[in-house]
Amino acid sequence: MESIQIEFNGIIGSAGIEHGMTVFRGKWASHTGYHSGTTPLSGIQGNASTFLYEKAEALYRKQAEYAFAVGDEHKENGWKTLSESLFYGIEVRLPYWHSGEVAALIEQYGMEVSCPHNCKWRFPPQSGVTMQQARDLLQPILQPGTRFTDEAELCAEIDKAAMTGGFRFRKPIQDGQAQVELF
Repeated sequence: MESIQIEFNGIIGSAGIEHGMTVFRGKWASHTGYHSGTTPLSGIQGNASTFLYEKAEALYRKQAEYAFAVGDEHKENGWKTLSESLFYGIEVRLPYWHSGEVAALIEQYGMEVSCPHNCKWRFPPQSGVTMQQARDLLQPILQPGTRFTDEAELCAEIDKAAMTGGFRFRKPIQDGQAQVELF
């Protein structure tokens, strides 16, 4: 069966059956843009296109609940989207299909790529950035329900979070807070 194009709220993807498995591609499929299942062809009741659309819609609804930042994707575990280790520092992972706007912005705020293959950025351990500072800055991409939010909108919200936190506009937060006006 050839794949069919499926769109949810302007987000285009595709669904099909390849080698006896359901295959979904697009932002709504997963943080990687790809999801495959093991539904046997014999398990498809009725029209295959209807079946694929229903499965795709379920994937979309699930992904729509998640934060833009990729985490452990388990609501019951508190949506862990930031991690911290002695070796890597504080890390955040972006979806594989991100446009690069958020990535470029968080680099301006002092994050660096820690793993390009897994789309991870970090504040290195020696940066002195605390987990709370990172959480405050990145809050807009850590919020559940932001997975499909436009990156320009997320960037504007990160800028607001930086200003609210007292950090200089688009400068590394490890360089310190903005000088409070004296007069």
